[in-house]
Amino acid sequence: TAYAGSQFAENYQSAVVGSAFNTRLGALGVDITGSSADLPSGNSRGWSVKASHSKYLEISQTFLSLATYRYSDKGYYGFNEAAQQRELDYSHVLRQKGRFELAISQQVLDYGSLFISGSILSYWDRPGSSSNYQAGYSFLVKNINVGTSISRVSNNSGENENQYMLTLS
Repeated sequence: TAYAGSQFAENYQSAVVGSAFNTRLGALGVDITGSSADLPSGNSRGWSVKASHSKYLEISQTFLSLATYRYSDKGYYGFNEAAQQRELDYSHVLRQKGRFELAISQQVLDYGSLFISGSILSYWDRPGSSSNYQAGYSFLVKNINVGTSISRVSNNSGENENQYMLTLS
């Protein structure tokens, strides 16, 4: 499957083109995004590439997103990064250089679904990396979806933050 898309806003444009296909080993995908952002310091153009692999194991009802990796060159700005740079006039906005993600979700009989995920991020003009980990469980009670999760975010300065969430829908 081939896909393409674009995003246009005042002072920001981006376009993506990619392809995904299914194999015996799982779904493989790759795409490349180009961006152009008009910033207070001038125009910045760059690109970002993403590769991903996922697999559903039907026998155990397990979904694995084994690897998602994104690399962005120094000129690339995502929409949010460009908006922060322009609107908040930050002289130095954290811009992602690389991102690696891993996620597993498991159906637990007829009782609900358990998930675990994690990511490691690196940034331009900032040493080190930050990481995010999350685990949760969701289940249905009389047509109400109940979700619980615990998250831990650690940044490259060594600070950790724990978040606990309960959702009802």
